[in-house]
Amino acid sequence: MNHHHETDVAIKAAQEVVGEKKFLFDCVPSMASEYFAFMLKEKQGAYIWLGVDGDSLSAKLHNPLYDFNDGVLETGMMYWVRPWLKSTCSFPISAHISTSFSPELGEK
Repeated sequence: MNHHHETDVAIKAAQEVVGEKKFLFDCVPSMASEYFAFMLKEKQGAYIWLGVDGDSLSAKLHNPLYDFNDGVLETGMMYWVRPWLKSTCSFPISAHISTSFSPELGEK
């Protein structure tokens, strides 16, 4: 079971990164990660779905035909670092996901 504080942090980070209209709160419960429940007994946290399928569904995870949607990597990274940035930075953090830097190309 998700813990309240961590769930609130996860929800706020997701809504700030993707916007409230793209954030789904009432998903159908799933046993896809039952082992995570054991971790939540030891450490407070919240289990979230990133929503990587996009417009078309891929094969299920752990299937050899599964094709991870690389297009969500930047969104996922911003989601995961946002709570940390907000807790450690003394300046406002923009919700805008910047695409002005590419590790392969350098500054645009």
